[in-house]
Order: sequence, then structure tokens, then C-alpha cells
Amino acid sequence: MNLTENFTRAEMLVSATAARKGISNEPASPEIEANLLRSAQYMQQLRDKLGKPIHILSCYRSPAVNKAVGGAKTSAHMKALAIDFTVQGQSNRHTAEWVRDNFDYRQLILEFPDSASGGWVHVEIPGRAGNPEILLATKIGGRTVYKTGFA
Repeated sequence: MNLTENFTRAEMLVSATAARKGISNEPASPEIEANLLRSAQYMQQLRDKLGKPIHILSCYRSPAVNKAVGGAKTSAHMKALAIDFTVQGQSNRHTAEWVRDNFDYRQLILEFPDSASGGWVHVEIPGRAGNPEILLATKIGGRTVYKTGFA
């Protein structure tokens, strides 16, 4: 089922961890279903402005999936208000910098850009109170460390 021109409900529910571990990742409330649509619309606007295909790695995470991936207990993913993604043919650093300079967000994280996979971009859509955050996530000694900014 398409939520927008380029994003399906299935894309917004995708989770490699859920598939690998056999964990259900189905939303349990109408609020989460509505947030899936909001997040898909946000990503559609981003895709339209970038003019390039976007690959969704994670949007909604059920509480069980969030626990399995080691997500924060208050993760916006559990409300379908955060999206991890990559943009075809574009570095994640370039994507994160472009979003920072051209788009609204509540939280923007460049995640693990120096890893073998090249990482991904995490964005929490606007709406939650507070100042927007810009963070860089790296691994140090096997632990994830967040620093302010992308430097």
C-alpha cells in the first residue's frame, strides 16, 4: 500500500533485525499508523527536493524490535517519527549536511560515516518540543558515542 508517490507502508515498517529474529514489527495503534503517513510524507518531500531515490533502513520499530537493536528507551522510532535512510548516489555526510542546511527536523544524526557500510542518516521529523539537535554517532571501544555537530 502506497502512503505517498514513492514510499509504501512496508518500507516504513522494514527492519532487518525484525526479519532476522522473527519479531513482529506491526504498529499497535492508530496514532502510529498516522505517524507512518506523516513520516512518509516528510520523506517524500525530502526525495522531491533532492531529486534522488531514498532507501529506508528503519522507520517504525515495535518495542521488541527497538530493544533487539539496542535503541533508546524513548526512541522516536517507536512512534514512527524517526527514519534511518540513505540516498542513492550520495554520501551520507553530504545528505546530512544538505538536510541540516535545507530542511526542518527535530533531530539529525550522521551515523557511523567511517564504518565499512558508510553508515546512514537518522532524522526525527519536526514536532517534538525543544531545539533541533545535530549529532555525529561513532563507535569508540565498541560503544556508540554521540558528539554535537558533524565534525
